[in-house]
Amino acid sequence: MKSVILCAGEGTRASAHTNGANKCLTEIQNHGVLIDYSLKTAIELTGVAIVLVGHRAEAVREYIDAFVTKYYPQAQLYYAEQRERRGICDGLLCIEPLLSGDDFLMFLGDEIITQPSHKKMTELFSHSGALAVCGYVRAKNIGDVRKTYSLQLTDGKVSDITEKPSNPVNNLMGTGNCVFRNTFLDHIRGYCKKTSSYKPYFSFPDVLKYAVDSGETVLACEIGKAYLNFNYMDDIASFLQGE
Repeated sequence: MKSVILCAGEGTRASAHTNGANKCLTEIQNHGVLIDYSLKTAIELTGVAIVLVGHRAEAVREYIDAFVTKYYPQAQLYYAEQRERRGICDGLLCIEPLLSGDDFLMFLGDEIITQPSHKKMTELFSHSGALAVCGYVRAKNIGDVRKTYSLQLTDGKVSDITEKPSNPVNNLMGTGNCVFRNTFLDHIRGYCKKTSSYKPYFSFPDVLKYAVDSGETVLACEIGKAYLNFNYMDDIASFLQGE
C-alpha cells in the first residue's frame, strides 16, 4: 500500500489569507504547517508518499523535500503534477502510473485530524475486502457536514453518500482521509463514461456512491476527533475551538 497526498488545488476560497500561495503551506496555530499532518501520517503508515502538485508546485516541492529529508530520510517520496486543476478524481488518475497497481491511502494536503487512528481504518480495509473505507469524524455541529460529505450506514456498510448535503441526516462528517483498492480508479473511468464527462471534474464521493449503487462494498471508520478542511479563515477558527 502507498500513500497519496493531493495538494494541487489553487485554494481560491482561501486566497484572501494565503495571498496566492498554496494553502497547504499555511501555518496553523499549534500544528505547524498544514501539510505537515498529511506528510507525517502518510509516511509513518506506509513509508511511501506520492504527492500530487499543481498550484505553486515548486514551492510545495521545496517545502516537502526539506521536511522529508529532515524527519523521514528513509521514506520513498515521489511527485506527479496535475497541470490543469480538474479536481480530486482527475488528480488520482494523474498519479496512477506511480501506484503500479497498489492500493492506496488518500490524504488531502489541506486537512488535519486530531487524535487520528488510521491504523484502525487500514486494518478494517485489509480484513474486509471492501473497495474503500471512508474516514469520518463526528461533527459537533451537524451543519458542518454540509462542508464535506455525509455517510449513511446500513448493517455497518455505507448505503448512501452525499457531497455537501443541504440537510444532513446525521453527524457523520466524511473526510479526505480514505483508503482505496486500486480498482477504484476503474470506477472513476466508469463514472466518467456513464455521465458523458470528457474529463472527471466530479467528486470522489460521487464515484463512491456510483460504486455502492453498482454493488461494491464501501465501509466507514471513525478516525479522529476534531477536523479541519481549510477553505475559509472561519474553518481554522472553528477547528481550534473544537479541539
